[in-house]
Amino acid sequence: MLDWMQRSEQLATYERELLQGLDVLSLTYEDNIQHSSQHQPTVDQICSFLGVSASPVASAYRKQSSGRWQDAIANHQELTEFFAKTPYAHYLEDI
Repeated sequence: MLDWMQRSEQLATYERELLQGLDVLSLTYEDNIQHSSQHQPTVDQICSFLGVSASPVASAYRKQSSGRWQDAIANHQELTEFFAKTPYAHYLEDI
């Protein structure tokens, strides 16, 4: 898992280098769609970037699990301890 995360980070760096000098709108799950209160501002931002008029949006998107991730993963303590020593520890914080 750590190897995959590191390769993903390297790919993101490579993509940023390729797109350097181009007009790019960067979006992330955490910053743009994790919470429903972010949906309209994100669509407004995208429309503005594209130069088109924004419209009201609604989403049927719903969180699939209302429980804690720790309850769904048998070795969550092992994962938490391992990732605590990495730059990715913040991904395991309670949401």
